[in-house]
Amino acid sequence: MRGRRLVFRLAVLFTALALALAGAGPETGSAQVTVTIQGTVTNGTGGAEPPPDLTVFLLASDQAGQLATADQTTIGDGGSFRFDQVPLLEGGSYLLSVDYAGVFYTVALAPEELADEARLTVYETTRDPAVLSVSLQALLIAGVDEKNREISAVEFVRLNNRSDRAFLPGTAETGPEGLLRFSLPPLAEDLSVQSDLPGGDIVPAGTGFALTSAVVPGEHAVDFSFRFPYRGDRVSYRHIFFQDSNMYQVLVPERMMSIRVAPLEPAPTVDIEGSVYRVWEGRDFRSGQDMVLELTNLPEPSLAARFWKSVTDGGFWRVAIPGAAGAVLAFLLLLGMTGASRKAPASVTATPERLHRESPQRRALIREVAVLDERFQQGEMPEAEYRRRRDGLRARILQIPQTAGGEGETQLGERES
Repeated sequence: MRGRRLVFRLAVLFTALALALAGAGPETGSAQVTVTIQGTVTNGTGGAEPPPDLTVFLLASDQAGQLATADQTTIGDGGSFRFDQVPLLEGGSYLLSVDYAGVFYTVALAPEELADEARLTVYETTRDPAVLSVSLQALLIAGVDEKNREISAVEFVRLNNRSDRAFLPGTAETGPEGLLRFSLPPLAEDLSVQSDLPGGDIVPAGTGFALTSAVVPGEHAVDFSFRFPYRGDRVSYRHIFFQDSNMYQVLVPERMMSIRVAPLEPAPTVDIEGSVYRVWEGRDFRSGQDMVLELTNLPEPSLAARFWKSVTDGGFWRVAIPGAAGAVLAFLLLLGMTGASRKAPASVTATPERLHRESPQRRALIREVAVLDERFQQGEMPEAEYRRRRDGLRARILQIPQTAGGEGETQLGERES
């Protein structure tokens, strides 16, 4: 973060220099209206004052969003500052910023607000996450893809800092402790985060993520969307509360009538922009507390959709092709035995009925192979383990003689010779 702030300062200085040089060129013949911007930097932490050498930055953009001017000044007595000869930009915007104690504070002004005194409030910092709490956290189920068994969700967090100090988190290098953390379901992907917090990065933390943003006093919004899978008709995962939370809700569209949520309690439905949602909620969760959130009666894909997914899945072909090849070989073996029996009708050891009289141990091993193939096809074990266990079962099966073999088959071979 400090590296980005240094880059920002250098950019401001170089931009200001470029604009100053440009202003030293030939006059265009039309005088531009200018204004004076003045204001005060105050410290919102009780008993503290900002240092007298604190620098205030000014960036002004025109109506198209292009940077029109940049400047900086140092605060004087009582935290006052002043910018003279600032171009008045119709439809433009003016951004005043100050970097204090590792936190970047800004205030935006419209042209019509320039006549009033601007106020920038800075705070001393703390690394104690106990100053943070959540007034509301809501998980909204945006959609369910039953074909791929996947849930799309959006989570809304209203984060509060009720103290008179800015919470300054640790860094990604110091580990997840001391960061602003949020919980996610396992295997969540396509994470997108929006917030009104100043700067910061998104870093992975456990099964969730963390923000390295500072949290200044007041209420803030952190919203994030993601997707996560489910199996069968349900999903459950451990949700961790990293801050004291007054209320946690799960919102499900009314059209998804079958879905149930536990262990939360049903609450009155809500209407959000014309869409009705059923609500489950819980209250008064403490920091560090966890909850196993469970969604049940989720929609399942049809039999045809499940078959098509298994066919298009690479794992299906890894199982089906060897299985098909084995079936062909068995058929050819059976055909060869049947042909031999035509040459020696007196022998009964090579009949199809006799061929299928497997020993109980061999039948049990074959059933184990079938179960193993089904588990691998459903994605319940890694391929390496599947291959190892299947090869082991196959070796054991080959070591057991079939009841169709033995003396009768030897006699058949002798007669053919």
